[in-house]
Amino acid sequence: MAYHFHEPLGVVGQIIPWNFPLLMASWKMAPALAAGNCVVLKPARLTPLSVLLLMEIVGDLLPPGVVNVVNGAGGEIGEYLATSKRIAKWRLPAQRKWVNKLCNTPRKTLFR
Repeated sequence: MAYHFHEPLGVVGQIIPWNFPLLMASWKMAPALAAGNCVVLKPARLTPLSVLLLMEIVGDLLPPGVVNVVNGAGGEIGEYLATSKRIAKWRLPAQRKWVNKLCNTPRKTLFR
């Protein structure tokens, strides 16, 4: 017999692009939450209010700390989050600069 167990990864980091911020945030956040993970959202520098408004609407439905929003300059905040050992998986836009930056981090378990 073979058994397969679905277990949450823990904390999933998600970088939200500037185009379609509400769609992308909900599209990336829903599967992670459904799998039992916590989420750290990093919205684009140009559109942070869209994600904050979404969290204002959805925030009452979730326990505190399940979804966290981190605002700030992409280079500084992104580098700190990318090297954090607390984030088990990343979901990011398919832009070469993000992929190259995150793939060059010293962590081995960045993508699954």
